[in-house]
Amino acid sequence: MNKLPIDARSCKHLKIVLGDAYENARLKFKNPQGLLRPGLQATAPQPKKRKAESSDSDGDGDAPSGLKKAASKKKTSKKSDPEDDDEDAAEKFTAKNRAKRDEIKLKQPALLLAQKYEPGSLDPTGWWISEKLDGVRAFWDHERREFVSRLGNPFTAPDWFKDAMPKDLSLDGELFGGRGKFSETISVVKTINSPHWKKVDYQVFDSPTLADLPFETRIEKLKALYPNTDSTTDSASSSSTSTKASHVKIVHHEKCKNADHILTALKQVESKGGEGLMLREPKSLYIGKRSTTLLKVKSFYDAEAIVVGTQTVTGSLKCKMASGKEFKIGTGLSDKERQDPPKIGAIVTYRFQELTNDGIPRFPSFVCVRH
Repeated sequence: MNKLPIDARSCKHLKIVLGDAYENARLKFKNPQGLLRPGLQATAPQPKKRKAESSDSDGDGDAPSGLKKAASKKKTSKKSDPEDDDEDAAEKFTAKNRAKRDEIKLKQPALLLAQKYEPGSLDPTGWWISEKLDGVRAFWDHERREFVSRLGNPFTAPDWFKDAMPKDLSLDGELFGGRGKFSETISVVKTINSPHWKKVDYQVFDSPTLADLPFETRIEKLKALYPNTDSTTDSASSSSTSTKASHVKIVHHEKCKNADHILTALKQVESKGGEGLMLREPKSLYIGKRSTTLLKVKSFYDAEAIVVGTQTVTGSLKCKMASGKEFKIGTGLSDKERQDPPKIGAIVTYRFQELTNDGIPRFPSFVCVRH
């Protein structure tokens, strides 16, 4: 039973988190006299008696030479510094975290990750448009014969689901249960022996095994592997075939005509409850990291603002919102509009992705002058 007052106790866990120096100072402040709980009396520790030395003594009352050296060494040894102990504990904790991070990196697959699409930052004509699925990213590891997450953790897919997967080709895709059903999908794929896997499709959009081939060639090979499974993702299993691979679908892609095509496609997807769009650069290779060859597109909003200034060098516009907040529009302007920008006082329509915490439009893009 601990005899110290409650607020003057500690443990190794507190010392690791707070540090020995802090804990020692706190305990001394809470219990400066080293008193025990009321009703208990402190007793000074009694020194242990040393056994009489006979065989090694030289008769003059001094300790044997061996004991002298040990005592001298004990006297000269320094007491450990609490701050050093604290640093050691912190270093061990950091090293443990570093080892855990390295362990995760070793098992996680090298997947292609998307950057954000910024209107006006590039000409999307010729890029490939597909729906951004509201599912669970899953990598088919053909060597391990299992689906794994971005961090390399396995999903518990049943054997019949995995039997349809290739034995010599890795795939990148999403386990998808339908639009707006992310919570239900993740519940299924993370539950061992879930009976609801029949409600889930594997929507394939690439193959890391074919990384050195252009995107178009990779997609054609995937379509050849799973014919008649080009998916429009209206719902899970909506366009399935009668084969054992009916739950495997190749994500549908269409070529982008222009920037307005993206907005039209985005509105169509959102009207059906979809999350957004993905853009793939034509003839791009598969890169196992975040890359500008893959862009994600989410909803943009239109608004109006008054021009209060222009920047001569870049041609960007300084605008004021109805709320009084000021911001700059630097994208979406043609060369002609930069050379002859809208006049101060003009009302312009702009498009943006979302508002920041300060109420400023994020990624504003010029659309037109309101006439």
